[in-house]
Amino acid sequence: MVQKLISIAPLDISNVPKYTLTEAPEEWLKDHPYFKYSADKIIFYRDYLHG
Repeated sequence: MVQKLISIAPLDISNVPKYTLTEAPEEWLKDHPYFKYSADKIIFYRDYLHG
């Protein structure tokens, strides 16, 4: 079943942007499904760390 799914819908991750939380753009954090609710806190914390 897995092989059939892979052949039907191959995954191409080459165009997926990869960021660390300290380098991610603000808009990306605010739109990300996992980070959008804590984006402001992440941005505040990394600004605090880097002065």
